[in-house]
Amino acid sequence: MSTAQGSDPTSRCEDAATAYIRRIAPRVLRTAVCYTEDPVLAQDIAQEVLAKIYFKIWPDDVKRAKLLDRPGYLSRVILNCFLDHCRAPKSRSNRTEVALDPAQGYAAAPEMDHELSMAIRELPDDERAMIELLIQLDFNCRTAGELLGLSGTQPYRLRDRAYRSLAKLLHDHEEEV
Repeated sequence: MSTAQGSDPTSRCEDAATAYIRRIAPRVLRTAVCYTEDPVLAQDIAQEVLAKIYFKIWPDDVKRAKLLDRPGYLSRVILNCFLDHCRAPKSRSNRTEVALDPAQGYAAAPEMDHELSMAIRELPDDERAMIELLIQLDFNCRTAGELLGLSGTQPYRLRDRAYRSLAKLLHDHEEEV
């Protein structure tokens, strides 16, 4: 006895997931472009978001209900994927190289770059995310705070705390040498 095509519950769930993903894909990509200001990186993040929805969120009834009932849930998934990307270690091959002139006092820059990146990795997650948004992605403090879900003076306090922590870590590293 064969079943009619599409009557299998698993197939219907996959069809619903595919239809939902097709419907939200443009919004996910637009939001990712707003976060990254880089279309190529935005496509990577959008693909990660859509894969996460299809493979992790959609099969879980509770998470799927949140996704469908709460518009902010999708926005948070997109933001979390963006922040995960910001927190991921950057390979040296992806960075643009800048020729430094030793006559201008930049001879120790590569060593300092390594010390700075090691110190940033030691920061707590919220402070590291703020530093990466400010320095590496060149966001202003208010925008970085919005991406991290902060409001009012919270972004500025987090920025100041992150810079103090970073300065202390760099000072501690300097004393060890």
